[in-house]
Amino acid sequence: MRRFNLPPWLSLLLPALIILAAVVLVPLLFSFYSSFTAYRLTRPESIFSWIGLRNYVRLFGDAGFWWAFGRTVFLLTVALNLEMLLGLGLALLVNKVTWGQRGLRTIMMFPMMFSPILVGFQFKFIFNDNIGLMNNALQSLGLTEAAIPWLVDGKLAMFAIIFAEVWMSTSVFAILILAGLFAVPRDPLEAAQVDGCTSWQTFRHITLPFIMPFINIALAIRSLDVARAYDIVKIMTNGGPAHRTELIWTMLARTGYVDAKMGLANAMGYISIVLAIFFTIFFFRKLSASRQIVGMGADQMELNAKHRLNRRALAILHFVTLFVAMSIICLPGLWVVLNSFRPTVEIMAKPPVWIPNELNLDHYRAMFGALGEGGIPVVRYFTNSLIISITSTVIAIFVGMAGGYAFARYQFRGKAAIFVGMMLTRAVPGIALSLPLFIVFARLGIIDTHFGLILAYVAMNVPFTIWLIDGFFRQVPRELAEAAEIDGCTRWQAFWKVEFPVAKAGVASAGIFAFLTSWNEYALASQLTRSVNSKTMPVGLLDFTSEFTLNWGGMSALAVVMIIPALILTFIIQKHLIAGLTFGGVKG
Repeated sequence: MRRFNLPPWLSLLLPALIILAAVVLVPLLFSFYSSFTAYRLTRPESIFSWIGLRNYVRLFGDAGFWWAFGRTVFLLTVALNLEMLLGLGLALLVNKVTWGQRGLRTIMMFPMMFSPILVGFQFKFIFNDNIGLMNNALQSLGLTEAAIPWLVDGKLAMFAIIFAEVWMSTSVFAILILAGLFAVPRDPLEAAQVDGCTSWQTFRHITLPFIMPFINIALAIRSLDVARAYDIVKIMTNGGPAHRTELIWTMLARTGYVDAKMGLANAMGYISIVLAIFFTIFFFRKLSASRQIVGMGADQMELNAKHRLNRRALAILHFVTLFVAMSIICLPGLWVVLNSFRPTVEIMAKPPVWIPNELNLDHYRAMFGALGEGGIPVVRYFTNSLIISITSTVIAIFVGMAGGYAFARYQFRGKAAIFVGMMLTRAVPGIALSLPLFIVFARLGIIDTHFGLILAYVAMNVPFTIWLIDGFFRQVPRELAEAAEIDGCTRWQAFWKVEFPVAKAGVASAGIFAFLTSWNEYALASQLTRSVNSKTMPVGLLDFTSEFTLNWGGMSALAVVMIIPALILTFIIQKHLIAGLTFGGVKG
């Protein structure tokens, strides 16, 4: 009997292809079909009720949908540009500091450790019109007398959402641009200084062209997570007031799960997928077209000494600006930590008690002892999150390492198309995928199980893992592995002894990124889990809410428990994370 052997590249890519086909492609094909039907969750037989393009026609004729579409584009465009500009400014400030670099980098990465749903709760408290920090701070400074209805007025609510989104994601730009600034060669900068160039001219013609690839890496990474805004909007306003902050994703969830109109929701889901894919392709093309450092001759720059600022004044301005920036980064997280240690009466005080009069462990005792909190199983949620995050990360690393190696080492027909296709599966918004995935997993009987969520997270992390690791394997010369094989090593031994050690930083960074993504994910977990047997900590945060009240103290205590593992992990291996995201992205 003739034995059939798969090509090496296909053998390596097959696990990733199978997982992505099962978890992403099959549900999307089902949702694509159902978008042409009158399918409703409450009437399973309606899946066979074919109505053609009626769902799409209905959507395109719905003014509410177009308003939601416009708000989504507006939020993403404004947020991404603000994140880029603020991240660039923050990186330039930190780059000038000669002491405490590791501590400053950790502070810069602090918002990356927060789950988007936790950020939503944080800023819902900050912008509360009664006890919120924003109003109380403005009133304390005499800038306003009456409380500003941040989350009640439609325009102000959108501003508050953008503020929260920018706070959470600016650190992605800042840390990657800072890595680029560290890599800027000194010779061109010194030559520009000798030629009498101003700081602005040096930045404009030397520094900026060099760090553009790093900016584009950040844009590419953020484009893969554009739908994270769903979690923030869901918690802060739930699309209100009067749907004035509703995005495509919140409208999709309301249509599919509240109104149970799956056919219409899936049609909306495909439109949101097209939007996400557009952002991803746009920024990945910018990444591919990134220019290398472009030199500028001295004849193109002019001496402009009269515009130089006094060095001492500039140093003071730099210190003050850096202090303000770091304070803005730390304050929301610090407030959560303080709230977890002080009594409810202080948390709800107006004006706010800035310096706690009393610190205690009551919220932690109640949380872990299940006293006064309705028996919230925090330990079980923590265990579920740990098992699901670690398992999905390990699997994603092995599958991604095989896939990344295949793209880096082999040439085959359709290579570029397969790579782009994999990247686009990562661009599918979690909330858009959760609708069809819920139905498919329900048919397979894996709803509300660790296995179901692990499978979903592996599929979510594999494309990005492949992209990073591919870039690192490309830096290893083929001749090294070939020389090892000539010396008697097998192909497998050459991989582990020669190629893998060079790519360890990329594997480590991909693993950290996959862990943080799984640890903080909410949209899929909220739909694919139902009981304490599989609920993760981001979903568990909702147990501290009721129809009319919100237990800020208990929620803050759980938030601290969520942040600690991510904080410790990020602080220990931050250098590997930065190196992996930048070098792997540039080379890939």
